[in-house]
Amino acid sequence: LAPDQPWEELGCEDPRITRIGDTYYMIYTAYSSEGPRLALASSSDLKQFTKAGIVGPDLPDKDAAFLPETINGKIAMIHRIEPTIQIAYFDNSQLGRLSDPSFRSEYWTEYCCNLREHTILKPQESWEELKIGLGPTPIKTTEGWLIVYHGVDRNRVYRVGAALADLEAPMRILARSRTPILQPEEPYEEEGVTPCVVFPEAGMVLDGTLYVFYGAADMVCCVATAPLEELLEWLVSQN
Repeated sequence: LAPDQPWEELGCEDPRITRIGDTYYMIYTAYSSEGPRLALASSSDLKQFTKAGIVGPDLPDKDAAFLPETINGKIAMIHRIEPTIQIAYFDNSQLGRLSDPSFRSEYWTEYCCNLREHTILKPQESWEELKIGLGPTPIKTTEGWLIVYHGVDRNRVYRVGAALADLEAPMRILARSRTPILQPEEPYEEEGVTPCVVFPEAGMVLDGTLYVFYGAADMVCCVATAPLEELLEWLVSQN
């Protein structure tokens, strides 16, 4: 995927892919002189992607992904309008209309008028007090949707936290880390283009181990692991 439209003239960033049925949906951050916007592309084979265009509100928005399962028959999208994380729902019939300007305007105008009602996570601890944002596409677990996210403090240090959302009602947060699960400690995390940054972007569970792939200091790609069940037990104990 590469910039070839005015609304992404400054770059395509932070893609997150979710498979729904036989289609892979990629939500990415499209940058232009207007700032970051949510854009959508889709593929049937992960090789060729077709761009749909801007699908989010006409204001700075990023860190977005679809949940891999419908919630009460609706497609759910987690995203971030600073400084909090929100969730939006769409009917199946609306999925193909997300990039339609008239639909976007009507849907997001009403949505943003009641933004607090759609907020699922907001900054809570000192290490995330400036803003938070979604990391990998949420992962379904026995305890709920595992949401790995980044948090930024007043000194613009990026750390990683985790939360559990109810499987049937993701607006309901069941547990949340009070301390970060990952933070800049190594030289390649503390020194670089943007110092003191660990930025989670992708995740998977393989043989009971959670793998979180993250960017460090905007210089290198890294991976961190944890036994999934131990992490879930620890998360529940935090609340």
